[in-house]
Amino acid sequence: MGLIAPSVSGDANVGALIGTNNSQGTVSGTYAAGVSVTGAGASIGGLVGDNGGSIIASYATGIVTGTAGSGNNRGAAVGGLVGNLGNGGRIQASYAVAR
Repeated sequence: MGLIAPSVSGDANVGALIGTNNSQGTVSGTYAAGVSVTGAGASIGGLVGDNGGSIIASYATGIVTGTAGSGNNRGAAVGGLVGNLGNGGRIQASYAVAR
């Protein structure tokens, strides 16, 4: 499953495909190509915002931007594939080409 040229914006835990993948979740064989993802808080990623589960054989390409938020969410944890890799989270055979 995949997305072509998605444009997504939000506050925290923002991803082109998934905002939060919890410890029970597995994302496998997915992609988001040509993304434009913008978040005003923490955990902003090209594919998944906050990952505590598993990401396997997946990828993201495009532009990921974190802007200044407020309080504890000041643009922290921004990444091409995943914004924040939580405790117990894992990534296998996956990649990002992003700026």
